[in-house]
Amino acid sequence: MKKHILLAASLLGIVTLHAQNIDDALRYSQNGIYGNARYTAMSGAFSALGGNMSAINDNPAASAVFLDNKMDFSLLIGGNKAKSKFNNTSQSGNYTDFQVANAGINLVYHYWDESSIWNKFTVGVNYKLDNAYGFNNRIQGINDYSLADHFVNLANGIQLDLLNLTGSESYADLYTYLGQNYGSNAQTAFLGYQGYLIDPVDPDNPDNTHYTPNTSGNSFDQRKSLAERGYQGTFSFNLGAQLMDDLYLGLNLNSHVLDYERNDVFQEVPQDANSKIDYVAFTENLRTYGSGFSAQLGAIYRLDNGMRFGLTYSTPKWTRIEEETRQSIESDYFDNGVLKTVVVNPHVLNVFERYTLRTPGKIGASFAYVFGTDGLISLQYDYTNNANIRFKPRSNSYFGDQNDIIQDALQASSSLRLGGEYNIISFMSLRGGIHYQQSPYKDSDIMGDAKGYSLGFGFNFGGVNLDLAYLQSSQKSNSLMLPTDSNTYRMDKTQQNFVFTLGFRI
Repeated sequence: MKKHILLAASLLGIVTLHAQNIDDALRYSQNGIYGNARYTAMSGAFSALGGNMSAINDNPAASAVFLDNKMDFSLLIGGNKAKSKFNNTSQSGNYTDFQVANAGINLVYHYWDESSIWNKFTVGVNYKLDNAYGFNNRIQGINDYSLADHFVNLANGIQLDLLNLTGSESYADLYTYLGQNYGSNAQTAFLGYQGYLIDPVDPDNPDNTHYTPNTSGNSFDQRKSLAERGYQGTFSFNLGAQLMDDLYLGLNLNSHVLDYERNDVFQEVPQDANSKIDYVAFTENLRTYGSGFSAQLGAIYRLDNGMRFGLTYSTPKWTRIEEETRQSIESDYFDNGVLKTVVVNPHVLNVFERYTLRTPGKIGASFAYVFGTDGLISLQYDYTNNANIRFKPRSNSYFGDQNDIIQDALQASSSLRLGGEYNIISFMSLRGGIHYQQSPYKDSDIMGDAKGYSLGFGFNFGGVNLDLAYLQSSQKSNSLMLPTDSNTYRMDKTQQNFVFTLGFRI
């Protein structure tokens, strides 16, 4: 028989658990192309050019290219469109959000000693958006694997006595106890059992550890609604310097912030008339907060003939992450031919143990050519080994297993960005770019390559500049409908960003 032990945390409805996986690791390590409008319009191909506030976050030496003090602010209107397909049924969704894409200031200090190799020094502070998580979509189709089957998989091996309420014990009491002592799978199994989705094989045996689904047949109308909100951003403290006329050096000390929320609602209507379950809705909510640190070194070398070369090294990023989840279930079931409804909502906040996510470092090389006052073209290449993503502490056996999964499933990936700018007249420029990001997975069917293009134009009135840009990027993926199911759905995501920048020479 289970021991009814409730710690102080249970009185607050808080449970400490482990539940991080490869999905979390990639979500918080993959960055999109975000920044001010000029940077966005050229698909972020700026590492060899510099002289742009957003470029500082790619190559710290970019700050030393500025001739004067500069400040700018950029607003993003981001749209995410998604099309899903599951067993020949298609759905679509979209979401629009507003974010600060970039905000920063860079101060230039000229060094007037002609006998010195130092030309100038720069100090800057910049914020740049790394990811905007706004997303809505629904997946729908007929599946041969029931939500009840999923709960059976989680419940098998758990004693029936652990899933039954005793005396005055509430949903919150038992849900909390299971989380503290047996983990999140036991909590989810408890919801399935109390929601009448599953029954024990031997209901009179408190030590029973085998369960059966209360659904029948092999046809289930399923709908999975996904909603994401949040952002990742980087605050950079930058130091730059120009040596003689040709060499620019820079250093970034970066502070990273993360705020992410996801709400999943899984609904199912069994199609078999003999099913004991008529309808079920299972809801899960995830909230994530994090802060981290990284550093960068960069250099730009300029030749007299208009060619420029850039090199960058970014250290791994260490992010300290906190996660919270909530779960509930509602079902309509037949009890001796009478349709009844049960709602199991423990109103318990699961607080996961704080953990550290180390995302891999990155090296970059870039080339640009400036056609005098007519325009420029720029190419940027970046390389990172995603298999080096690690959950910490490594001494934790659960994290060790997840790190092994990451190492087996992920690979090193490359990205290419190509951008150009043409000056129509002295104060107006047209811009464009294309970009490609290789899949982090060895199996590209799980997640495909990301690719897209960008366009924009800008006005420079001397002390003030106004820039506008549009960027589109698309990526395809295949995901499991349920974690214990082998059936997958296809998702085609398209990111569409409009960026507006107002800059000042100060």
